[in-house]
Amino acid sequence: MTAATQFYTTTYQKRTAPRGLFTPAAAPFTAARDAEVILPAPAPLPERDWAQLHAPKARPAGALTLEQIASVAFHTLGLTRYEPTEHYAFHRLAPSPRCRYPTELHYVALRHPHLPAGLYRYHPVRHTLQPAASPAWWASLLATAPAGCADGWLLSSVPGRVRNTYGDFSTRLMFLEAGHVTEQLRLALDTHGLEAADSPLTADLRWDAPDAEVPLSAVWHAPFPHAGPVADLPVPLNRSLLQRHSGHGFNGMFPSPVRLPVRSVERMARYALARTGHAGSLHALIRHVDGLPAGAYAFDPSGRPTLRRPLDDPGESDRAAFIAPGFDVRPCPLVWFVAVQTGDLYASDRWEPYQQAHGFAGGLAQRLGVAAAAHDLFARPAVSHDEQYFDWLFGFTQTGQTTLYEVLVGRDRDQGFPQRLGRPVTAPA
Repeated sequence: MTAATQFYTTTYQKRTAPRGLFTPAAAPFTAARDAEVILPAPAPLPERDWAQLHAPKARPAGALTLEQIASVAFHTLGLTRYEPTEHYAFHRLAPSPRCRYPTELHYVALRHPHLPAGLYRYHPVRHTLQPAASPAWWASLLATAPAGCADGWLLSSVPGRVRNTYGDFSTRLMFLEAGHVTEQLRLALDTHGLEAADSPLTADLRWDAPDAEVPLSAVWHAPFPHAGPVADLPVPLNRSLLQRHSGHGFNGMFPSPVRLPVRSVERMARYALARTGHAGSLHALIRHVDGLPAGAYAFDPSGRPTLRRPLDDPGESDRAAFIAPGFDVRPCPLVWFVAVQTGDLYASDRWEPYQQAHGFAGGLAQRLGVAAAAHDLFARPAVSHDEQYFDWLFGFTQTGQTTLYEVLVGRDRDQGFPQRLGRPVTAPA
């Protein structure tokens, strides 16, 4: 089977893999090695006003200090909540399907005063760096480093952590999650005044071993100053990062009805699109936004919405927006949709276009989640049940785009809210 055929026939089938078809899932965290670097307690992210945050950034004189490494690593993939009595005990700064967390974060030391050159895996539970043996792709990783670079970060994935649950669909999920984590890393670096240069790595997807690790991208500390994007949030970025979530337990399936002012929606869109360039587009299914009639909208980089199609039958769009047993979309003020050009993606027989398209979608969704948190809302990433319907709704049949990802935005009910699966409740709490 060619890669292009595999893209279409496996990763776009939204089914859960049959139990017993694949080996048991790999553990969500790699076991600790004998030698570890104990990191300092993570310091809070620096409080910066937006003028400082997006001023031109200067490259640090050398490698990051251990204090900076601890702060960036924690605010990228650290544990924000640990709930041992819950079904999903671990919660981190980027979402993951069923909290399986296939993504790994590594610090790459090239010239560090206290660390021998090499690769160090960040362990989120222990908050340590674990020296990793030089992998076969170590030379390929070093080839992506800019001249004069002292250090950087590597993101990798362990597909076996989700493959027994999602089958070949896990390929799509792990690339989307890697996009979330990459953008979260860049947000953490932003607050330290550090600029990041991304270098995607070619994923060699093999399923021989459940704990096989796949390198996805390197994020190097750029050797040249660069001005960051200008976009704002109504609260400090540090607060938005730490309160970003995807809905508490099953509360996210039955959100409390809420209406949003159009200004808040425009700010979300502007913040999400601040770093995307021309890689894709942002659309929304508007349900309860003051000043905007219900319908399908497109958003430009300034956050201005344009009505594409009114909703003649809201029930049809509700049913298409989430996989059964489903999410009650009716109380949500809006659902975001990330779209990219997919003609070349399907025509290619390589992994890179597929990986980059979904990485972009995941990164934009992470910024939507941070922006929603700044407005005291949750943002639940998902894949729509009927992408063809939304391609028609947004007019993509004429543009060659496809919806790759959606983000449902809503408001949590109280933790004690009683619910029964299969019976959505839309009355005000």
